[in-house]
Amino acid sequence: MAKILVLTQRIPYPPNKGEKIRVFQFIKHWCLDNELHLGCFVDDDNDWQYVKTLEKICQTSCFTGLNKKTSYLRMLRGLIRGESLSTAFFYSGKFQKWVDETIEKVKPDIIIIFSSAMAQYIVGQRGIPGIKIMDFVDVDSDKWAQYAKKSRFPMSWVYAREARKLLEFDRMVARETDASVFVTRNEVDLFNRLAPENQGKSHAIPNGVDLDYFDQRHQFENPSEEDCSYLVFTGIMDYKPNMDAVTWMVNHVLPLVWQKNPDVFFYIVGSSPSDKVKALGKHDRVVVTGRVPDVRPFVSHAIAAVAPLRIARGIQNKVLEAMAMGKITIVTPFALEGIEAEPGEELLLARDEQSFASHIFHILEGTLSVDIAKQARDCVEEKYSWQSRFEQYDKLFTLINKVKQ
Repeated sequence: MAKILVLTQRIPYPPNKGEKIRVFQFIKHWCLDNELHLGCFVDDDNDWQYVKTLEKICQTSCFTGLNKKTSYLRMLRGLIRGESLSTAFFYSGKFQKWVDETIEKVKPDIIIIFSSAMAQYIVGQRGIPGIKIMDFVDVDSDKWAQYAKKSRFPMSWVYAREARKLLEFDRMVARETDASVFVTRNEVDLFNRLAPENQGKSHAIPNGVDLDYFDQRHQFENPSEEDCSYLVFTGIMDYKPNMDAVTWMVNHVLPLVWQKNPDVFFYIVGSSPSDKVKALGKHDRVVVTGRVPDVRPFVSHAIAAVAPLRIARGIQNKVLEAMAMGKITIVTPFALEGIEAEPGEELLLARDEQSFASHIFHILEGTLSVDIAKQARDCVEEKYSWQSRFEQYDKLFTLINKVKQ
């Protein structure tokens, strides 16, 4: 039995968004045969109700409230000091004290950090025992660089600065930990190009899918009040890549679809819709649901799931989950990156608005030449079980132990 300390920037339950899904699945596995200690932030008041669920599987835990107004002030201070805004946002003296006391008392065998902003509580300290693994998930600095390219001054300058500062911090973190983990091989390759000194220490451990939960055999009532044919997008709707995706979908793809099929609706399903996303709901055939207790009914009854992302890093859980439910899924190249699926066989790839609309027409007309829905499910069953991911992490623990001996 190992003593494992996990630090993650947001409470990993409920597992309803990418960063939470990954952390929750791994800690649920690790707690079975190990002593688990968990530290995280809570930035959504709705999530405090789930603290007890996680406390049941942890030996000790720390759930620290994240006041966004205070965090934004910390970001301003970080800007003045020349620091990464991401690390400034997630700094807490109270949390640092808990980490220090836990390390001193528990002496963990393994420390696993999810998302690099949490590494500030570990790096720069000497004498910390055991294995230290930085699970970056994706190369977040590159996402900020993508934001910079798509934004106007002054935000383009802010985003470009953050890309530069965060990469500097990430390289330092990689040097001071025993291994760097990313969610796809593409992310590993990118980080190795940006931080060539880290080659040999980077590992790809992709996400999996809960194949029992996301299963087309579950029966759901149709959540559509209009009883219509609709496309569905799922995600946290104040997240910039998701906001950009649905805005592009409504403004550039759907007008082409509506010229030929005016009765098709578009459901935008997910919590925290920004004002910009809410405004899309003013269209007669666009529905912005806000937070829903379960996204599966919306996916189950849609004619297709869409992932029209134009900014992305890592792996898109929304795509894997839709495929697991046997749903035809249309993706852009950004949404496809890192997913081992064959376009035209297991999902549909659209490189522009015209090809996106064309795929939708084929779905509506029933003229697809292959059973993409079935092959999508077969694909995730073969390649995306969580058990295989658990085994990859267990092998990494063993490998690092051998190197350190």
